[in-house]
Amino acid sequence: RYLDNPSLKNLLGLKYSFEAPWSKMIRRKVFTDNNILFDRTMVANDTMASVKTAFYAKEILATAEKIYCITKTAHSLTATVSREKYNQRLKVYFRKHKFLKENLTRREYGLVNFKVKSRLYSILYNRLGKWFYLWTFCRIACHGVPFWRELGPYKYIWSKKN
Repeated sequence: RYLDNPSLKNLLGLKYSFEAPWSKMIRRKVFTDNNILFDRTMVANDTMASVKTAFYAKEILATAEKIYCITKTAHSLTATVSREKYNQRLKVYFRKHKFLKENLTRREYGLVNFKVKSRLYSILYNRLGKWFYLWTFCRIACHGVPFWRELGPYKYIWSKKN
């Protein structure tokens, strides 16, 4: 989207919604100058490093050229889903949210898509259970993640109650 429409919203999406570090070339200096390390978690260990390098980078370039080939196997971390792994991902997600809320301007923060719908949908898609879905939704709300922007018709109901 950013290449077709280089708006602030699309730049923020490029920086903070595309978390995987593959297909990104990042200068070592960004890591060393800002003391950025990969997390020691089983899953999502690259999320915070990717978000922080995007935040601290002085310049970001985007291209439509293919520079990386990703392969997926039946037993990869993204292919095998469990409640335990999902909870680990969610903890990293909350840390990402907190970092962005503390470091972005109010306007920038308001433009970031936190992908709440896809997080909740993945619970149902991977058959982790309806109660787990509800519990996760409550955790997202309690952590202050702005879910109402993404939930379509629920946005109207939410705004009417407040």
